[in-house]
Amino acid sequence: MSVKFRSNVNKLIGATLLAAIVLLPVVPRAVGSTADVIDPVLAVFDELVSPAASGDANRAQKEIVTEVVDKVRDQYVEITPDVNLKTNAIRGMRESGIGSGTGDPAKLAEAALAAMLTSLDPHSSYLNAEKFQEMQIGTRGSFGGLGIQVSMENGLVKVISPIDDTPAFHAGVRAGDLVTHIDGTSVLGLTLAEAVSKMRGLVDTRIILTIRRDDQPSFDIPIIRATIKIQAVRSRLEGDIGYLRISAFSGTAAPDMKKAIASFWANRGNSLKGIVLDLRNNPGGLLSQAVAVAGSFLEQGTVVSTKGRVNSGDRSFAADHGDLAEGLPIVVMVNGGSASASEIVAGALQDYRRATVFGTKSFGKGSVQTIFPIKAGGALRLTTALYHTPLGRSIQAMGISPDVVVEQATEGKTTRQQKREEDLKGALPSTGRNIAVGGVKVNVDTCPPAGGKKDRQLDCALAFLGSGGLNAFLSALNEPNVSAPSLQQAVLSGASKFPTEPVPVTFRQVRTNPDDIAVIIGNANYGRFGNDIPNVTPAYADAESIKRYATQALGIKEGNIIHLKDATGSQMDRVFGTKDDHKGQVFDWTRPGQSRVFVYYAGHGAPSARDGSAYLVPSDADGARIHLNGYPLSTLYRNLSRVPAKSITVVLEACFSGNSESGSLISNASPVFKTKKAVAPANITVIAAGGANQIASWEKDKSHGLFTKYFLKGMSGEADVSPYGNGDGTVAYAELGAYLENTLTYYARRHYGRDQTVQITVGKNQ
Repeated sequence: MSVKFRSNVNKLIGATLLAAIVLLPVVPRAVGSTADVIDPVLAVFDELVSPAASGDANRAQKEIVTEVVDKVRDQYVEITPDVNLKTNAIRGMRESGIGSGTGDPAKLAEAALAAMLTSLDPHSSYLNAEKFQEMQIGTRGSFGGLGIQVSMENGLVKVISPIDDTPAFHAGVRAGDLVTHIDGTSVLGLTLAEAVSKMRGLVDTRIILTIRRDDQPSFDIPIIRATIKIQAVRSRLEGDIGYLRISAFSGTAAPDMKKAIASFWANRGNSLKGIVLDLRNNPGGLLSQAVAVAGSFLEQGTVVSTKGRVNSGDRSFAADHGDLAEGLPIVVMVNGGSASASEIVAGALQDYRRATVFGTKSFGKGSVQTIFPIKAGGALRLTTALYHTPLGRSIQAMGISPDVVVEQATEGKTTRQQKREEDLKGALPSTGRNIAVGGVKVNVDTCPPAGGKKDRQLDCALAFLGSGGLNAFLSALNEPNVSAPSLQQAVLSGASKFPTEPVPVTFRQVRTNPDDIAVIIGNANYGRFGNDIPNVTPAYADAESIKRYATQALGIKEGNIIHLKDATGSQMDRVFGTKDDHKGQVFDWTRPGQSRVFVYYAGHGAPSARDGSAYLVPSDADGARIHLNGYPLSTLYRNLSRVPAKSITVVLEACFSGNSESGSLISNASPVFKTKKAVAPANITVIAAGGANQIASWEKDKSHGLFTKYFLKGMSGEADVSPYGNGDGTVAYAELGAYLENTLTYYARRHYGRDQTVQITVGKNQ
């Protein structure tokens, strides 16, 4: 990977040595002028510089100092008082040990800028030409060295993480280790770039790092340098679960990951149960790769946004790849060594409830560093913005908290908690919303072993994916002597609580029309992803009943029926299309002017807590984030209206109040919460179980939804006889409405004391 520079706008988002290109907005200047800072600084420079230095050298270094000060005042993430910049620059020169009239111009400039920039935050710094070249070497993906990502902490070199399969990794260097000496020489007083330079050297040469780890006495680790070629992605199959390890977000991370996912499908096909995305000890990398990786598991939506000094400078980066996992459950693994780009991916997939995050709290580096090349071949690395997740959560100093907290096994050893971004001197505070993620804690020793890798956290992740959902996973772990078979039993027992027997009605078999298609969705098991949404017990049975109706009464071939149980958001996007692309499977399957399209949905409906817009609720949704991970009813109607079908009918066993027979979906669902009604296009017939603010009632034994039961009984012929119909052998919509008023509405009032009134809107082509 090579570093490219254009218009002085290269963005760093990983551990200090990885870069990518963005365009920066124009931000307001600080009050005052650059001269307020630079004049006193240059006065001290003139006092300390050697008279023997040439005028050209003095002038060049003064121009560098002026340029850097100007950039800081214009572009730093927050306005910094001029007095702080001036004071720290002067302090740097005074404390450099350079006496009056003896200083080298370049060393004076570097001392001033180093002190000024490091006073801002732990990640801003000045790079002279030599250090800048070292940084560029670190971004190329191949160099001679040890294979560790590092930063500075209290004058020592801190290991953020060792890179997989490198000399440091094999020698036993760990995330959180502090390097105190390099070949017996203390690192105190060295800059990060100087320390990195000392650790690099000729291939096959020996180096000794003195390590301070937790409360242990310092010890030496000898390492043989090698050519470091970073293999960003490693993959394998663990049974029917795909395992992806991304060690750094280098330029090939997303393409390599996509190839690995394709190989999973090629090897396992429909037997593939889920994917583990392991981002532990991944210190970050390229923003473009982070967005591409997260986007590979999302159909649409913002992955991350940056927030600078003013709102007009905010930017967002969207997913545009589509879900390569096709709705399969995903576990993202993080720990204290997961930083920046890793946190962007984990935060986005967590916000959309597309993945369950496992492990321990991440590092918390949510700041954006931009590289500005300056005169004489050097560069300024400056924090210019902060990252936020799709829900507006700040990553900076807060990190990503896992949904399931799983500490790595320590084999009886006690370790000091690893320091995080918030512990670093001068770390920027969080500026965004702190939306709590209520994680559950799991004892890693209770998870069944999986393979011989001795990775107990991974064992837990694999057990979770094999269990079918969080509730089944936790239930299994509470059993004594838990093992893989008991996890399977938990899945089976969880599935058995949902009835599947169809409504006992029969229909007159009609001739099959090979062009007609149906989509039948039964979302019953909302607990499978561990979200706090009540189940819809009769949804499977209702969907089976409608499937019989579709094949018998409508003449739709079974091969033309898309039947989904517990459809995820990604699956609904794939079937119906997204807000940006209406061409889903329904569109692709439709023969223009010939096909009749029938859509049935049994499951939750809910309003957005933001504006009351109606949403269908996928099985992997979160009631608190319906506006992010629900499927908008307006999108369903709009996309279906663009399908070139002969006729389109939508039947909804759902209401949209946010309340249900089994409980509330959202915290503000109440009788006074009003849901916006989604207006069906003129070419679609919609038959809905009730009004937007009503509740869809079930049979007392939870065997069926009242609406579906009486809809089917009515369509079987009961609505065609007196007093509802004229007995002509067909059921008109007016007849169906009268029948449901006398059955569905009556029984809802009688048994539950509430209104449930069917809503029928007839399309122009029906």
